[in-house]
Amino acid sequence: DSGGNRTYEPELNLANAKAAKSALEAMGYTVRLTREDNNTHPSFSKRASYCFPGNDTSKSPDAELYVCIHSNASNGTLASNGNITKEGTARGTAYMHAGGSYKQVSDENDYAERSNKAGEIINNKVAEATGLENDGAINGQEWLIAFNKNPVPTAYLEIGYFDNSADRALLDSNKIGQAI
Repeated sequence: DSGGNRTYEPELNLANAKAAKSALEAMGYTVRLTREDNNTHPSFSKRASYCFPGNDTSKSPDAELYVCIHSNASNGTLASNGNITKEGTARGTAYMHAGGSYKQVSDENDYAERSNKAGEIINNKVAEATGLENDGAINGQEWLIAFNKNPVPTAYLEIGYFDNSADRALLDSNKIGQAI
């Protein structure tokens, strides 16, 4: 049990991102990770540049989806405000942009719809693969910077509480990454 120590978060997130990459590449997809190790800390603008061929933002984006993977700590208590997950449930996030603190870089009319659909699909797959109760996806978190920096539909995922022993075992297994 990590007791809320945030040093575990990047390790778990990266391990699950790499599991997702392996599974997707086995299916024929091309996947670009914004970081390959825990010593790299790209800015949000740099992360968004991975949506473009060769990270060249003067070109049109060629990515179909940007997936942002995070985990949380509850400091011994589980959030019940719909923030992300509750113990024993899968709650993915399919956030949409509808204003917010940052200017949305995408001018696609269906950006929010496509982002929400991607988050819903991923959440359903995570629940199916892990056996967790599907608590649904959350829409409307347009203030998150990932939705305002990315030029392509974005699925922002909070994949569990790393200081909860049940979640931590699941995070360590990379089953969530494989489901993504």
